[in-house]
Amino acid sequence: MVITSLIFPYSKELVDSIKDKFGKNPNFIFEYDVIPSEYFHNSICMISDWSGISMEYAFTCECSVIFIDVPKKILNPDVNNLSLEPIEISLRNKIGYVVSPENIENIPDIIKNFEKDIPNFGQRIKEIRTNIVFNVGNAAQVGAKYIQNLIS
Repeated sequence: MVITSLIFPYSKELVDSIKDKFGKNPNFIFEYDVIPSEYFHNSICMISDWSGISMEYAFTCECSVIFIDVPKKILNPDVNNLSLEPIEISLRNKIGYVVSPENIENIPDIIKNFEKDIPNFGQRIKEIRTNIVFNVGNAAQVGAKYIQNLIS
């Protein structure tokens, strides 16, 4: 079992506590940057913060994500003026589990539950992906046709 984790540097204390707790486990791999594809595709889950890579991981690998509930990365100071809920917020509980930093000791139990329920969780993620991602498997052809129509 490989667990891939990507948590941004602003959570240094949390990152350090996770690495202290799990770092000696040969099945735990901590990545600061781009996740090598062999880890990405061979992991049973990902541990992340608010990173968009969590959706890519869930939808590509059909595996779940454990979200450490650190403060949101807010890059738009006008975010509260929008009436839309960002997809990163609306999908968190659907594609995985949200864990407060104070409860990271529960992560091994959550992962054991993932292992027991991988087929069911994978099916649930496929259904979510079907409802929010369009043209899965043929997006290049659909996009090319759309661009051709714009040019014509």
